[in-house]
Amino acid sequence: MPAPPSEKLRALTSQERWEQAIDLLRRLDDPADAARLLMDIPFEEQQALFRRFSVNFAAQLAAALPYYHTYVLLHSRPAAEMNAIVEQMNPAERLQFFDELPEETWQRLMDELSGQQPAEGVTAAPAVEHAPPAEAIIHALRVEKSFARPDGGEVQVIAPTDLAIEPGVIIALLGPSGSGKSTLLRILTGLTPPSGGQVLWHGAPLGESNPNVAIVFQSFALFPWLTVLDNVEVPLLARGVTQDQRRGRALKTLASVGLEGFETAFPKDLSGGMKQRVGFARALAVEPEILFMDEPFSALDVLTAENLRSELMELWLGHKIPTRSIFIVTHNIEEAVLLADRIIVIGRNPARIRADFHIPLKQYRDRHSAEFLLYVDYIYKLMTQPEL
Repeated sequence: MPAPPSEKLRALTSQERWEQAIDLLRRLDDPADAARLLMDIPFEEQQALFRRFSVNFAAQLAAALPYYHTYVLLHSRPAAEMNAIVEQMNPAERLQFFDELPEETWQRLMDELSGQQPAEGVTAAPAVEHAPPAEAIIHALRVEKSFARPDGGEVQVIAPTDLAIEPGVIIALLGPSGSGKSTLLRILTGLTPPSGGQVLWHGAPLGESNPNVAIVFQSFALFPWLTVLDNVEVPLLARGVTQDQRRGRALKTLASVGLEGFETAFPKDLSGGMKQRVGFARALAVEPEILFMDEPFSALDVLTAENLRSELMELWLGHKIPTRSIFIVTHNIEEAVLLADRIIVIGRNPARIRADFHIPLKQYRDRHSAEFLLYVDYIYKLMTQPEL
């Protein structure tokens, strides 16, 4: 059986056989199909291909790609070529592309196309060279959740949903309040059974596995009668870790989150930010393969939340924690674009995935950059315009 086009394209680009890859895309009748295939490969390979497209073919795909992705890929070409591609686009499609851009981004693009401002390339996030697709750690297959109503009927909270959590990424799950984000998180961690479908942990049913996950909650969830150190040791005690090992891992983790010297304090003596640091330390002490976070910054003031986000990224990007993936539930759009490599947006009544895409921007990200604002704008439209 011949390999599907997506696998063929991945194989060709991983071997840097650019001309054959371009020929594969050009043979597709519909530019929308070519655009979908292009978005399935790693972003740095998308850029490498897009730089090699003819102006005419690049214009066809630019019109078929999501506007935020078109903008980013256009900036992989020199200014003169970028201008030629935009000029070559179908006038109606070009106008639609311009209309979808946020005002600041549109103005910057107009200045670049007119020569008033030099075009700046977009720096992609670093990637492992030619790495094969990673096997998912968690794979949810058609999971759904319904609750019984007093009248004997059922209300479906989560529609049948497929979702995979792969290693090496931070995933943000975005959706409006009451959409079922936390319920989906609880299903993925095994805290709540799905009404239908199944969740796999490394290919085996979650219920038959011993998933190495930890959760940071919004409400801190500390034991008020235990010290900071004792709170961090609780999950290690539950796992049967010896006292000496518990103490050593707890002290090390507290130091990593900036709580050295507070080991004997009680939760009532801590600020909100410090309590959440204890929550981080407790979750990280078990060295989870996936760290789940349920709106971990929403109960904090703006400055404290910003500091904790920065500290989390320092631990993640500096490989100071053994965690292989982070899954964050949030309703904060900027927070998702700031932290995540991949964003999943869900709707509600019932919850179903409306968008699932990667953010190719390099960390640390500038929340005032045109590229950052593009993604914020797109997600805002998704969450406020159900017809999209």
